[in-house]
Amino acid sequence: RVAALAAAVGAPAAFVSRLPFYVSLFSSGYRLGLLKWPLFVAKRLAMALLGVLRAVPKLSTPETWAFKNAMPAVTHLMLQAAELGLATLPMEGFDEGRVRAALAIPRRYAIPCVVAVGHASERAAAAPRAGRFEFDELFAAETFGAPWVPPPAPLPAA
Repeated sequence: RVAALAAAVGAPAAFVSRLPFYVSLFSSGYRLGLLKWPLFVAKRLAMALLGVLRAVPKLSTPETWAFKNAMPAVTHLMLQAAELGLATLPMEGFDEGRVRAALAIPRRYAIPCVVAVGHASERAAAAPRAGRFEFDELFAAETFGAPWVPPPAPLPAA
């Protein structure tokens, strides 16, 4: 499916042809029965040795990868809901088994978070918002701790 999506947007054929191998390698998605764990260990060892010579990507579990990649989609869901006048509340620490059962989600899918979407009650809408970190406490420029200065706005087209 990933290769088909890449091909549909015009990715080079050489890249598309290698995608199944790389997806399998980095997602641990190969299904080889008893060979799965020896291959997993061999892959970790090979990447560690290669990492001595050059920069290599950190291998994560498929679930970790999925969770990291779900967050931009969750952010856009929340921004669009706010645009539509809806309140959102992302949740972590939920009972995954109950969520899976309630929504009939197959076991092969991870559940990175749950987002409640709806209309806020009058009481909730009137309540003061929780404190927020200052922008410069969260973002830096070039090196850790260096203040981030936004780039100048582009000049209007002539």
